[in-house]
Amino acid sequence: MKFIILGPQGSGKGTQADLLATRFGIPHLDIGQILREHIANKTPIGKKIEAAMKKGELLPSDVVNKVVETRLEQEDCTDGFVLDGYPRELNEAEFLDELTDIDAVVMLDIPDEVAVKRLSARRVCIGCIAPLYGLPKDIGKECASCNGKLAQREDDKPDVVKKRLEVYHEETEPLVEYYRPRHIVHVVDGQGTIEEVFRRIMTALS
Repeated sequence: MKFIILGPQGSGKGTQADLLATRFGIPHLDIGQILREHIANKTPIGKKIEAAMKKGELLPSDVVNKVVETRLEQEDCTDGFVLDGYPRELNEAEFLDELTDIDAVVMLDIPDEVAVKRLSARRVCIGCIAPLYGLPKDIGKECASCNGKLAQREDDKPDVVKKRLEVYHEETEPLVEYYRPRHIVHVVDGQGTIEEVFRRIMTALS
C-alpha cells in the first residue's frame, strides 16, 4: 500500500503515519524529519530549509522533489510507504504521479485553533530531534531517549504556526480535490485520542 497522509500542522499526521506504517509493514517517510536532519547536519540544502522554516514559508518544490525522489528509490519502499509532509502543493502531486501510483490519501481534519494550541506546546530534543508534547516549563528538560535538552522549534511559535496554516490552506488543502476524482480520499476527524483517530482511519480505509 502507498499512502499519503494530509492535514494541517498539529493534526497528528506523524503519529498516525507511524501507526499505519506499523500496521502495513511499510516505512513511514516523514519528509519534514528528513529535511530537519539536513538542518542538523548543516548541509547546503539544510541552510535553505532553515531559513524558510523560520519564516513559515514552503520550500522550493524542486528541492523537496529531489529529496523525495531519492528516498522513494530506496529498496524499503518497494512494497509501499506512508508519505507524511509531501506533497504540499499541486505541482508536487503531479511530480509524484510521475514516480508512482498512490493507493489512498488520508486527510486529518482539525480546526486552526486546535493546531495552534497543539504546536505551541510541542517540544523537540535538540539531540535526537524527537518530537514531544509538553508545557512551556518543559523547555530545558532532558529527553527520555538521549538526555538531550528539550526546546521549542522556531516554526512552532504561535505567529509562525498561523503563517504555516495560511500556507497550508492555500497550497496543500486543494490536494484533496486533486485526488478526489480517483476515489482514494478519506477525510477523518483528527480530534480525540490517538487510538480513536486511528480507529477512524482504519474504518475509512476498510
